[in-house]
Amino acid sequence: MITGGLGALGGHVARHLVTRHGVRHLLLVSRSGGGSEIAAELTALGAGVTVAGCEVGDRAALAALIRGIGPDRPLRGVVHAAGVVRDAVLANVTPGHLDRVLRAKVDGARHLHELTLDRPLTAFVLFSSAAAVLGAAGQSPYAAGNAYLDALAAHRRAAGLPGHSLAWGAWDAPDGMAGRLDDTARARLA
Repeated sequence: MITGGLGALGGHVARHLVTRHGVRHLLLVSRSGGGSEIAAELTALGAGVTVAGCEVGDRAALAALIRGIGPDRPLRGVVHAAGVVRDAVLANVTPGHLDRVLRAKVDGARHLHELTLDRPLTAFVLFSSAAAVLGAAGQSPYAAGNAYLDALAAHRRAAGLPGHSLAWGAWDAPDGMAGRLDDTARARLA
């Protein structure tokens, strides 16, 4: 299962899993669903692909999605790449900024953790950000959300569960989250 599976990062991860690790069954989860292009590409590479529309911050919806995963293709790995950026300097951060950013990152990660505790996962990978350690001007909710992901991975490992948090910097890709930043936000990152 890859959350944010239809985004730029999710697509890169899906391609990597299929071409480098021989993964043959993928569940790509996105808030909006769709994804015919990436699904067709992965199918052409030999993978079976299911695309599901699901807001991972909605526990009931995510629980229903996970319950629907059949025994013929059991859930073995989770990659949480879903995320939202909401640019604002700290003095201008509103509860709306926090809710929008933390719902996808934090709520989604917590739900995935709790809802898969009874599954024999071999991988639980969280896509974090260097912002969690270094901070990021104009991105305090995003930095806080990623710090949570780092802590959740440590918690899982301490409990004997798979858990990895990969902290990235901004990807210079027009189709990723950084691609949607305006010039002011890009200048802050630089």
